[in-house]
Amino acid sequence: MSIIIDGNAIAEAIKQELFAEIAKCRSTPRFAIYQIGEEESSRTYAVSLEKSAQKLNIQCDYYQEDEDTEADILAASFTALAEDSEVHGLLLLRPLQNQTLEHILSMCIPPHKDIDCANPLSMGLLAVGKPILLPPTPAACIEILKRSGIKTAGKLTAVVGRSNVVGKPLALMLARKGEGDATVVICHSKTADLTEVLIRADIVIAAAGSPRLIKAKMIKPGAVVIDAGINWTEKGMTGDVDFAEVQQKASMITPVPGGLGPVTKMMLFKNLLQAYHLQEKK
Repeated sequence: MSIIIDGNAIAEAIKQELFAEIAKCRSTPRFAIYQIGEEESSRTYAVSLEKSAQKLNIQCDYYQEDEDTEADILAASFTALAEDSEVHGLLLLRPLQNQTLEHILSMCIPPHKDIDCANPLSMGLLAVGKPILLPPTPAACIEILKRSGIKTAGKLTAVVGRSNVVGKPLALMLARKGEGDATVVICHSKTADLTEVLIRADIVIAAAGSPRLIKAKMIKPGAVVIDAGINWTEKGMTGDVDFAEVQQKASMITPVPGGLGPVTKMMLFKNLLQAYHLQEKK
């Protein structure tokens, strides 16, 4: 039976650290959430961030625009937020139905305010080893590994999924010299034999967006399993890992919910605090 990693406890520890750091700030860190349309899950996420921000003494401004608004008007209002010196972080709720507009707006976010790493330039800086801010979900994976005492250096680590939000940046972070130093394999829908790859891995991180894709037969006994999947089924939220099966074989595992999610939120606020300090130095 594996050790279940308590994401809520890790998030609470980070929250207390952030609270202490924010208390030392000369002014209140402030960020803006920008939503286009009325997608309910995006609004729910925004409300959750607003509540957490209030508890941390962070100012959160929420903007919701009609999806029928002309693109140039949206770009102008979004750019105004990006250029506002009193706004330290900017979060564009994604994905947008209009992918072209999403790209245009993402490119408007300065890397030093890009707390969700939506601007492709943020990914580019990570790729060359000079990131300003780190993508929250991959950063949460790394944070969980570190705080759970799991060493990644030299470990064969399989990342299942190649999205720009989780899979790709996570692979870069795990392989960073002097940081993760892991040997990383990226698996995806065209991987010929997923089980053959995963059964050799010391660490498996699932970020494919496929409910209960990872089965016990795919996991090496004693491997560490991090579930970054969020899938909604008739029975509620579930991850990419068949938790009931895999926990019998893994040495440590994160649940869904209560694993990566709460830590990801705290890493977003950690990015905001870093963004605040970067701008205060100017």
